[in-house]
Amino acid sequence: MNNLGWFENTVLWMVISGALLIVCLVNKLLFAKAARKRTAALEQANRELLEQRKRLESINREMEANFEELKRLNKQLEIADKRLSKALELLYQLSDPNISAKSYFANVLTFAIEIISSADKGSIFLRSGDKWRIVTAVGHDIERIAQMHLTVENFFVPSKALITKHLKEWHRAHDSPADFSTWTEFLGDIRETLVVPLKEGEKVFGVMNLDISYESPHHFSNEDLKLAQRFAKMASSFHMLREYSRREGQFHRKVALTIVKALEYYDTYTRGHSERVARYATLVADKMKLPRELIRRLYWAALLHDIGKIFVPQAVLNKPSKLEDDEYKLVKIHPVKSEELIREIEGMEDIALWVRHHHERWDGGGYPDGLAGEAIPLLSRILAVVDSFDAMTTERPYKRALNKQEAIRELLENAGKQFDPKVTEVMIQLLNEMKESSDHKMPEKEYF
Repeated sequence: MNNLGWFENTVLWMVISGALLIVCLVNKLLFAKAARKRTAALEQANRELLEQRKRLESINREMEANFEELKRLNKQLEIADKRLSKALELLYQLSDPNISAKSYFANVLTFAIEIISSADKGSIFLRSGDKWRIVTAVGHDIERIAQMHLTVENFFVPSKALITKHLKEWHRAHDSPADFSTWTEFLGDIRETLVVPLKEGEKVFGVMNLDISYESPHHFSNEDLKLAQRFAKMASSFHMLREYSRREGQFHRKVALTIVKALEYYDTYTRGHSERVARYATLVADKMKLPRELIRRLYWAALLHDIGKIFVPQAVLNKPSKLEDDEYKLVKIHPVKSEELIREIEGMEDIALWVRHHHERWDGGGYPDGLAGEAIPLLSRILAVVDSFDAMTTERPYKRALNKQEAIRELLENAGKQFDPKVTEVMIQLLNEMKESSDHKMPEKEYF
C-alpha cells in the first residue's frame, strides 16, 4: 500500500515536471518567435531609417548645391548690377557738362577692360591736326607715351575695328629706326591688340586700343570685338556732343564779343575790359573748384556785365574828368539795364541775376539793391573783385593805372568792406602766382 502511494507520487511529480518542462519549452519557443519577429521588425525599421537617411542626405546635398548656385547667381547679379550702374553712369555723363573729356574717356576705357576680361591693358588716343596724343591709359606709362612723337604717318589707325598680333611689324615698315625703337619699348610685352577707331561720321578723330600681355593665356574673340565697338560708340557720342557744344559756345561767344566790341566803340574806356574780366573770373572760379558748367556761365556773365552802359549817355561814359554826383547816378543804372537785356535771353536768368549784383558791396553799401555778405550771389562777388581789379590797373584820364602790388594792397584794404574776403584771398593768390607784366594778362582757360 505504501509502495503504491510512493509510485503514484512519483508519477504525479513526473507529470507535473513534464508539464512544467513543456510549458517552459512552449514559452521559450514563443519568446524566440516573438524575438525573431521583433528583430525582423527592428531590422525592417532600421532599413527604412537608412533609406530615409539616404534620402535626407540626398536632399541635403541638393539643397547645398542649390544654395551654392544661389550664391553664384547672386554674385553674378551683383556684378551685373554694378556693371549696369556703371553703364547708366556713362550714359548720364554723356550730357554732364561738368565732366572733362579726359575723365569720361578714362571711365570708358576702365569699364571696357572690366567687361572684356581678356584685355589687361588699354589706351585711348585723339587726333589733333596731323598729330596724335594720348588721353588716358591703363597698364601703360602714360607720361612716357606722352613724350612720343606721334604723327599720322607713324600711328596705326585701321578704317574699321580689328584684332591684330602684328603691330610691331606695321611700325617696322612705317617708322624710322628711332621711332620703331620707341614703339618696340611700348609694345614690348603686348601679344595681341584690339584696335577700334573712334569716328565722327566717317571722320576718325581717335582710337581705342585694348591689349593682351604675353604672359596672359587669353585671346580676343569676335564677341570682344563687338563689345569694344559698343564702347567706342559711347566715346564717339561723347566727343560729338562736346564738339557740338563747343562750336555752339564759340558761336555765342563771337556774338557776345561783337556786342561787347560795339559797346567799346560807345564807351572807349571799356576797351578789352570785359574780356579781361571774363578771364580773371574763370580763373578765380576754377581755383575755388566751382563746377565746370558754373564757370562757363560765369564767363558769359563777365563778358556781358557792362552791356547796360549802352543806356548811359556817351558824354558821361567818355568824360575825361571825374564824374559829378548826378552823372554817377546815371552810371549806376547799368547793372539793372544789363540784367534787363540778358534776362530777355531764355536760359540766362541766373546770369542776369549775377550781373545785376556785381556792384554790391560786402558791407551792404553797394548798388542797386544794397545786398550784404552772403546775400550777394557768390558769382556776383567774384565779378566784383575781378571787375574792380581790372579798373584799378587800367589807365584813365583822371587817374593813373595801379601796378600789380598797388592793386593787391587796395584789394587787401577793402577785403571785408567792399569785397568778399575769401574771394579776395583767392584773387591775390592768383596774382602772386602770375608773372609781372605791364598789362597783367592772365592765361585764358577754355570752357567751351
